[in-house]
Amino acid sequence: MMPAEAAMFGFNNIQGGDTFGDSIVNQFSFDVTDAGSGQVSFKFNNAGPASSTITQIYWDDMDGILSSLSLDSSKTSASGVNFTIPNNVGNLPQGNNLTPSFDENFEVARSNGQGGAANGIDSGEMLGVLFNGSFDSIIAGLNDGSLRVGMHVQRIGTASQSDAYVNAPGNPTQDVPEPLTILGSATALGIGGLLKRQQSKKNNKA
Repeated sequence: MMPAEAAMFGFNNIQGGDTFGDSIVNQFSFDVTDAGSGQVSFKFNNAGPASSTITQIYWDDMDGILSSLSLDSSKTSASGVNFTIPNNVGNLPQGNNLTPSFDENFEVARSNGQGGAANGIDSGEMLGVLFNGSFDSIIAGLNDGSLRVGMHVQRIGTASQSDAYVNAPGNPTQDVPEPLTILGSATALGIGGLLKRQQSKKNNKA
């Protein structure tokens, strides 16, 4: 049983792009936990069993509710996983296939100390990161789509293909009061609010 202030989210395939990893989407998930002192923990899990390596993770924070990204060694596999925070945020592969397009605000990526997909999150491994932010606001954002998490997965199967995923909004298994009520409200209100926030974000950029 996860703590009361915690939730687990899965991922969806990105439509209109690569399909190499479509069949293994259910082996990826992340836990969001209230870490106290104004911090929120994200723990990414590659449960396996299919061969795959998570190499980059991105956040699209439309409402600016996240700040001060850092790595959390206490929730990272002790060996084999080595991530960094790039100086310049990259692009989520296939992110332009989403509506609205994925707009990257934060990124963590495997250390490039070795070739291929070394240092990524292999089957059976995990990675922890921390943000400053409100747990309630982050859960609400993940539910209504104003906060999105995307990831790039490489070395899929014996052919070593790659694919990209985005988090699935809403979560019927999250151990937070009335998750289905939260999800129902997001379904009713999320589309209109999401479009307004995205338009506001574009106007601010302009």
